[in-house]
Amino acid sequence: MFQIAIRIDKELRRDFNNYCDSIGESMSDVIKKFVMEFIDDTLPPIEIEDFFYGNKKKKSGGAGGRLNVRVDKEIKDKFFFKCERLGIPSSFILRNYVTKCANMYNALDWLSDKKNAPIASICEQ
Repeated sequence: MFQIAIRIDKELRRDFNNYCDSIGESMSDVIKKFVMEFIDDTLPPIEIEDFFYGNKKKKSGGAGGRLNVRVDKEIKDKFFFKCERLGIPSSFILRNYVTKCANMYNALDWLSDKKNAPIASICEQ
């Protein structure tokens, strides 16, 4: 097994964890599913413009450490190859996805109780 890792601050980690809890998945499983969809699709499931216009660095909310995901070597190689082909660092792609999930959770949190989680179906669309 090999690892794919990104560095995220503690606020983003907390918000992404809340999103994952709301859909009943672990953070690792959500990232693995994203990576599998990313390498199988002909186009990335993200907007490339986000990396150049909307993904501005902000002051960190404190050290959050790394988010590590264990994957097979073949999956890791395919993921990094596709990122390289797009000319976008893998950490940007993963951080963008994690941020979108966390933002979606925060925006929709007021719509549902934590017990009922329609957030998952809305995020998947």
